[in-house]
Order: sequence, then structure tokens, then C-alpha cells
Amino acid sequence: MTTITYNLTVNKSLSFPENIRKIPENIVNSKSRFKTAGKLHLTIHGAKNLGTRIGLDKADPYCFVKFGNSHFRTRTVEDDRNPVWNREFDFDIPDLYSNLTISVYDEDLSNNDDFLGKICIPVFDMKNGEQIEYQLKSKYFDDFLDGSIDAVFRWIGTSV
Repeated sequence: MTTITYNLTVNKSLSFPENIRKIPENIVNSKSRFKTAGKLHLTIHGAKNLGTRIGLDKADPYCFVKFGNSHFRTRTVEDDRNPVWNREFDFDIPDLYSNLTISVYDEDLSNNDDFLGKICIPVFDMKNGEQIEYQLKSKYFDDFLDGSIDAVFRWIGTSV
């Protein structure tokens, strides 16, 4: 058996070279100076078979969409495990390494809304202009759930 020993010295004080200057506030706070990688148009057509694994007879589903700093929500479709939203969203693509997340919930007026599944799609994996049915995953993306989301992605001003 081989033993490897490492010596580690910790310096409690950090010092920075004098030539590093603070970034001026007008550059840090100016969004107009930063360009996006393009625009993304998302259409969520609907979902299928929501909540069958957890035994829901009926659901009042809606989607919560997050991409970069943008958040949107679809309307709630009452009493339907196969909702149709046909909802469209437009986003600035912050960078080509961004992920879009769509989470599906069952709206409950008396309690917290029930999680039904979500998908997370990297910009590079989006099929431009193709209508695709995405299988829902668990909250931590470690298991597939019953149900799927039907969506179309279209890039505007960029090609990935």
C-alpha cells in the first residue's frame, strides 16, 4: 500500500495585485452593453397522463417556465389530466449553455400545489421547429414520472 502525503499551507490574508481595479458601476449595471445569444420562442401545446403514478383521478395542472432570469406561468386547466394550453413564450437566450425548465403542478386552493414533474432542456438539445413530447422527470431529475409535455422550440436570430 502506498501512502501519499500532502502539505497544505493556508494564508489567512488575501491580497490582490495593485493593477486590478474595481469595475465601474455604469458597466456593471448597464444591461444594454451585453448582447444575448438570440431569441427563443417556446410553444407549450399540452401535457398527457399527468399524475397517474400517484393516483390522481383529476388534476388542475399548470406549467411554470424558467429560462435565465425570466419566469412565466400558463393558465390552470381545471379537472384535466391531459390539459391543452397552446401557450407561447418569448425569451432572450442569455448564452448557449443555458437550460430551460418547465415544471408542472396541480393547483390546490387549500394546500400547497402538488408537483407533477418537470423537464430541463439545454439550449443545445432543443430541436428547432420540431414538436416533441418530453417525458416528465422527478424533482431532482433522478427518475422518470408518468406524464409528458408537448412543446416546440424556435430560435430567432441564432442557429445552434
